[in-house]
Amino acid sequence: RETQMKKNSVLKKAWTGLVEFVAMHQIPIMAVLILLVVAFPFMTDNKYLLRIATLCLINIVLGLALNLVQGYMGQMSFATAAFWGIGAYAGTIGVMRLGMPSLLGMAFGMAVAGIFGLLIALPTLKLKGYYLSIVTMGFCEIVRMVEMNWQDLTRGSLGIMNIPAVSLFGIKLKSGRANYVIALVILLVVTLLVKNLINSNFGLSLKAIRA
Repeated sequence: RETQMKKNSVLKKAWTGLVEFVAMHQIPIMAVLILLVVAFPFMTDNKYLLRIATLCLINIVLGLALNLVQGYMGQMSFATAAFWGIGAYAGTIGVMRLGMPSLLGMAFGMAVAGIFGLLIALPTLKLKGYYLSIVTMGFCEIVRMVEMNWQDLTRGSLGIMNIPAVSLFGIKLKSGRANYVIALVILLVVTLLVKNLINSNFGLSLKAIRA
């Protein structure tokens, strides 16, 4: 027992020391991490690693959206995945079936997801706590069922195949490296938007909801 207590004490001291070190050197550590993230796609040609890294960046964007609702506003919502799916399908359908260019397709996907968000927000404005969680959970499940069963629109569990590469100013970005860079740029833009939103007067109103 004494050995276990000593071991726990050593681990606690090591963890405390690590936390203190990070707290005292936040700026240089962040600078190194940012350099690594920016340099990563130029350090490897492995398609698998680039794909996993790109998915990580995308999930960080989703995490920022989730933190905005659950972190700053203090509201438990499960609808983030549903809006992500709606925007992804809408943008893809806009490009493949409506002939939109890539940037317009992205904007179209965001607009459609925003419209659905407004449609859900209006009848649930006065809900909070478990009631809001139940409504958003139900909405997420409805969206999942629609996406899985509306074969003509989404092809169900098979998904939409042969999605064209992102095209910017007539240049097609097909490589895994290009996808990583696009995801990184989107992450930076979303991070700046969330930061400016939180520090604005409207952001103070969002924080007041949690209080």
